Amino acid sequence: IGGGTPSILSARQIGRIIAGIYRQFNLEASAEITLEVNPGTVTRESLKAFRESGVTRLNIGIQSFQDHFLRWLGRMHSALEAIEAVQWARAAGFDQVGMDLIYGIPGQSRQTWIADLHQAISLDPEHLSCYMLTCEPDTPLDRMRQRKEFKAMLDEDVCGLFATTVAELAENGYPLYEISNFARKDGNCADVNRSRHNQKYWSDAPYLGFGPAAHSYLNPVRYRNHRDLA
Repeated sequence: IGGGTPSILSARQIGRIIAGIYRQFNLEASAEITLEVNPGTVTRESLKAFRESGVTRLNIGIQSFQDHFLRWLGRMHSALEAIEAVQWARAAGFDQVGMDLIYGIPGQSRQTWIADLHQAISLDPEHLSCYMLTCEPDTPLDRMRQRKEFKAMLDEDVCGLFATTVAELAENGYPLYEISNFARKDGNCADVNRSRHNQKYWSDAPYLGFGPAAHSYLNPVRYRNHRDLA
């Protein structure tokens, strides 16, 4: 359930969505039900309620543990609130917690990026998604770029950060298994913490997307829903 910020919904609403899916589809008992979470929209109580509503896995959109980068990205949470969200998730009973981080932010250095990676590792998540900053067309960020309000990081520098990410996380027990995704290796099991939906897009598996702009794939057709919420 995500991207965007589905954690602005109440646990009751999330529970209704999950119950509706169970009514329409024959889900396995071991189904992985992931919710995207913005740290600025959750509390200790709401995370506990999400767990009770049927969510089995959280993906927390942290992006950075440094407040000046969070402000530049327009995030509504602080670094402290991001750390608290992870701690609250554990207290709520989640044993599958992932974090999203962003690299390639203007002004970011190899040292500041490694600091973010090490802070994430210290919280012992099962999963890390490390995304390269991209300026999608017709977004506030891209308009800022066109107005020359910031200078994008050079491709070779971003490439260097990617190589650093792969090396640092592998050294700390998080091998790369997909372009932007790393899963903690527990014992001899290399794939227990891998996100299922991150992998199925590469295996020609069919998938259904619900909601505005959601994509679906039913071989040989890929299609998307209407983009407008109203």
